[in-house]
Amino acid sequence: MNPYIKFLHQIREISKLDEFPRMTPLSKLIFDQVALYEAMGNPLAVREMLSFNEIASPATIHKHLSALRRSGYVFATSDGNDKRTKHLVVSSQGHRYINFLSKAIKKAAVSSFNWMCTLQDL
Repeated sequence: MNPYIKFLHQIREISKLDEFPRMTPLSKLIFDQVALYEAMGNPLAVREMLSFNEIASPATIHKHLSALRRSGYVFATSDGNDKRTKHLVVSSQGHRYINFLSKAIKKAAVSSFNWMCTLQDL
């Protein structure tokens, strides 16, 4: 099986696990942005996320952020000095989800490498 298709299949199987509440494609895109900003050491402020017009309207982003928070993937925390500004942080469940996806990527990469080696042997 093509490694990319295998990876997509693995993601679909992960999304079926009871451990991880389902995410819409838009929620997944928003979650990815939160995780990316956090990984860069610059947690995304809710206000900043709502300004990502290329993703969706502020109201739609807010709706999906609320769903991500209710599902336990992210939470909002305030800075010690400014209680008005809320930063989005990936929760422990969100990190477990990322780790599951990371393992799927590694598995697909190994499969891809083995697939390419087989092609070279032909």
